[in-house]
Amino acid sequence: MATLFLAGGAQASNLWTMPLVPEPDGTLVCEAVNASMQARDVTLWLFDDAGVLVNFSECFGLLPMTVCTVSSTNDNARSCKIIVKGGKSNVRGSLMARSATNVTTAAVPAE
Repeated sequence: MATLFLAGGAQASNLWTMPLVPEPDGTLVCEAVNASMQARDVTLWLFDDAGVLVNFSECFGLLPMTVCTVSSTNDNARSCKIIVKGGKSNVRGSLMARSATNVTTAAVPAE
């Protein structure tokens, strides 16, 4: 599944967002930016309000200054977990709620 890369040698670190409630017919978008000078393996998991995984994205070898993204139109989607292989210190993430017209209505950082 989404954790296959964790079986390798390097430790994985996690970043989490606070929950957001999207507007009806809106979208939750989770993004992680690799701000390091080395490629990183990054996995993004979006969870619903019951803690069930609703969508995920795996970005293996995410190059410096590039973005990994996952989104969901599930009305119950709430929070994002960002898993970084090789250390999270130079990865920044956020969760954004967007309206049906793609206007960002709220955002929280991943910590």
